[in-house]
Amino acid sequence: DLENPLLLGDETKEGDTLGLTSAQVALRLEEYGPNEVPIEKVSMCQVFFRQYYGTMPAMLIVACILAAIIQDWEDFGIIFAMLAINGCIGFYEESKALASLEALKNELRQYVSVLRDGKVSSIDIAELVPGDIVAIRGGQAVPADGIWLDGDIVKVDTAALTGEPIARTIPKNDHDQGKKLLAGCILVQGECRMLIQATGKQTQVGQATEMVANAKKGPKPIGRFETQILRIIKLIIITSLAITFVVLGYQIHNRGETFSHVLLVCLSLIIGAVPIALPLVLQVTMAFGAQEMAEHGAIVTHTTALQEIASMTILNSDKTGTLTTAKMAVIPQMTWLAKDQDIIPEDEAIIKGDTGPFIFSKDKNVPTKDDCLFLAALASNANNLDDPVDFAILTAAKAHFGESQLNKYITTFGTRTRFDGFNPDVKRAVVTVEQNGTTTIVAKGLLDKILDTGNDSGTEQWLCAGIHRDDRTSDEAIASRVSSENIESDNNNNQHDELGQQSTARELEAASTNCRRLGGGVRARALAADAVLSSAGYKTIAVAVMTKNQNNTTAHMRLIGLISMLDPPRLDTTATLFCLQRAGISVKMITGDHQNIARETARLIGLGDRILPQTELWPASATRDEMILHADGFAQTMPRDKREVVLVLQQRYKMVVGMTGDGVNDCAALSQAQVGIAVEGATEAAQNAADIVLTRPGLSAIYAACYESRLIFRRLRSYVLYRVAATIQIVLVLASLIFIWNDELKPLYVVLLALFNDITMTPIAHDRVEPSPDPELGDTSQLLIGALALGLIQAILSLGFYIQGERITDIQGFHGKHNLAIRQAAIYVQISISVELLIFACRAPKPFFLTKAPSFSLFTFVMFGNLVICAMAKFSILVAHSISWRALAGIIIYDIAAFLILDLVKVALLWATDSLETGDRALAEPDEIPKLVKAAARDKTSVRRSSLFDHRRSSLIEHRFSERLSVISRLSQGRDHHIRRSSILSATERPSFRSSLRPATPANLANILHRQSE
Repeated sequence: DLENPLLLGDETKEGDTLGLTSAQVALRLEEYGPNEVPIEKVSMCQVFFRQYYGTMPAMLIVACILAAIIQDWEDFGIIFAMLAINGCIGFYEESKALASLEALKNELRQYVSVLRDGKVSSIDIAELVPGDIVAIRGGQAVPADGIWLDGDIVKVDTAALTGEPIARTIPKNDHDQGKKLLAGCILVQGECRMLIQATGKQTQVGQATEMVANAKKGPKPIGRFETQILRIIKLIIITSLAITFVVLGYQIHNRGETFSHVLLVCLSLIIGAVPIALPLVLQVTMAFGAQEMAEHGAIVTHTTALQEIASMTILNSDKTGTLTTAKMAVIPQMTWLAKDQDIIPEDEAIIKGDTGPFIFSKDKNVPTKDDCLFLAALASNANNLDDPVDFAILTAAKAHFGESQLNKYITTFGTRTRFDGFNPDVKRAVVTVEQNGTTTIVAKGLLDKILDTGNDSGTEQWLCAGIHRDDRTSDEAIASRVSSENIESDNNNNQHDELGQQSTARELEAASTNCRRLGGGVRARALAADAVLSSAGYKTIAVAVMTKNQNNTTAHMRLIGLISMLDPPRLDTTATLFCLQRAGISVKMITGDHQNIARETARLIGLGDRILPQTELWPASATRDEMILHADGFAQTMPRDKREVVLVLQQRYKMVVGMTGDGVNDCAALSQAQVGIAVEGATEAAQNAADIVLTRPGLSAIYAACYESRLIFRRLRSYVLYRVAATIQIVLVLASLIFIWNDELKPLYVVLLALFNDITMTPIAHDRVEPSPDPELGDTSQLLIGALALGLIQAILSLGFYIQGERITDIQGFHGKHNLAIRQAAIYVQISISVELLIFACRAPKPFFLTKAPSFSLFTFVMFGNLVICAMAKFSILVAHSISWRALAGIIIYDIAAFLILDLVKVALLWATDSLETGDRALAEPDEIPKLVKAAARDKTSVRRSSLFDHRRSSLIEHRFSERLSVISRLSQGRDHHIRRSSILSATERPSFRSSLRPATPANLANILHRQSE
């Protein structure tokens, strides 16, 4: 019943199909399911309750139960409140991220016209079933997999699936594959009907999403840094539990304490071992970071990405729509002109005197590049801007001549009396212009069809001047030989400038000279030029012209030249890649486009030209893995190829891999990578697979996200170092008091220490810190050693205060039993103030006075917290005994001196481990990228004067941007001990990146951006 379908209309004709019936639709909907990409739904209950899964929540629950058992309701209430607050904040942030993603999905909902029961109706694409007949038109997305039935010859943008920037023409070649329409592709021109053959997970989109689902199976992923934190916390908790059991047995059996009293002491140890507010501060810090990233155009859908992107060492980027605009553009500098001797070596002159159509040529006979561009614009349809070629040519002509001036030239040139648009059969567009008895015919299209129409179905037929059909075979052989020799010679010499254009121009000149030397005709020279341009990644459009008048009735069509087009890079791509490389992140291009196009795009953006074909990825081997590491990218890749590259970099070289993309062909790799990034305008499948969704065009949001995540990482690392050191201090002090002096601290004081001090740390989410110039590859051992050292010093200083308490506080009988309450209060105040000041030592791996000043809110909160602690002690608020002002002054002076000693010890430890930051390298701020691009659009000098290289802003700026990519180079040679210690690669596995990266200097970037803007 699906054969011979009629055009969609309100009525049906007798004997024609009526489409599926409602009964058939119901059966097929039950059999095949809705036409939706299958996505695993997470209930809000699951989102809420998984906030309580983990070591720290479990320990807090245990502490809460113990407090209830011994009826310590004060501690019970505080701990329970913390559990509830942490859970609610985590639930709020995660549900907000899910809602943002859902809003993006709803924007993509689509409706189509479908023929059912003999009537046309508009339905949600989710209701489509195999066998439906639907009508689609230009601008709509193909709703499911199927075949073209009837209607116009349409053009379909398949970039979302294949990465190709040029739309495919459908149908073609009169076979089923030539009529195939795939879900997710965009109809850019024409309208037609299609027969649905596959829906939902049976489509190509659905299969790609299934690969994503398989990659995501397993437990909920935990961020890299969070994993390190949990390891440290688990170690501390296990150690504290062991100490607790020892205390329990020792106090009962050796000192005869009652079980209930010892349990109260053990509760203090358990509470002290658990950083109660750690999840809360982490959530607040990451929520603020996510908000900052959203303001830069990056929506975080998985919070682990906030941690992973800070550790990202390599970024695999798709080309079309990611590095480039996904819109073809004319490259005027690469226009190839057919010279007179190329066109008329033996034939009669075609155009004499002033009768030629070359309005920009001085002698009216020799065409210029301006003439070639103008004639191509004349043969373009201004009313069909959906055609990427016509749109690119007209855009270039308007930009070059000015829109008003272009219209004036066209009007002066003559009246267009006929226009035959491009179609896949004749592969050319032809325009006829009349003026004062002179007829000018301009043609543009595929070179072969411009040189010789070959008696096809086109209205106008010709054989260009200088072309002989008998010489076709020899001309093609000469062109093939010449072009291959020139390309191979150039590749061997590797003589390319930043844009590769000077090199290509030399190849074109050499190809023309060699063709003449070998006796090649016009066809040979044009074919050789076309091959050279194609090898450089350009798409070419040939332009020819013929002028007839009363004195020249036998005129020939004359080949003018070849216009070169390229899918251009986005304006900010070069600057963004430069900044990413300066941040120690290697970048690879992985695209489904042709190798030559990918290579030229890589040259344009300064990425490197070692772009290899997809065939090099198989079969798998150790040599293949090494090749993947050192390549600048891969072309003509399929989804499994992209995922394979990510897997090799992750598993073989233990790298933190980022992947950007916009289409279904990127989904598998987006999901597999630790940091999957869906660029602006990405398909729904790509957004579902990604961890970060960009809402702004270009890659500058990537660098902003990387920059912001390193700020987040530095803040989190500062806080975790502070919190773990403080926890170690508290546990060691409590254990020492119990074992050595049989003294104790009330559980309430321990809760206040864990809670109150962390509340004052919440502004750390806004702290002014300097992002690391290298990927944050610090391992657990470094953080643990630092926390142990700081915690141990703090504990020793606190025990020193306990021993010398009477001298410091001037409290008589400080250690007496009758002074237990005041002694506990003094110990609480000393530990609390010392912990408050500890954050200033943990903020950066350098002396605290050389570190960027803390944010006003953090400094204010810490100072205000100290005042509140002193007020609580003085006026006996939640403190068992009041402390005099003199005693408080002694404690404060002691803690300040202790802080200075602590910072000196920290600096010495960092110096001993080569981890001390000297401040000689820094990252450019994200706001510098658009400034640099704008400066490049003005002139090269202004680029050098831009604030990115402003000596007055920082004397270190020129140094950091003029040196080579030393981070990765030193990573390979092992000269940077700090990077070597923190690297995730062992010495034997660490690869050399030096050969795969180009010098990244201000001059290089300025030149590239200036040339690109021109």
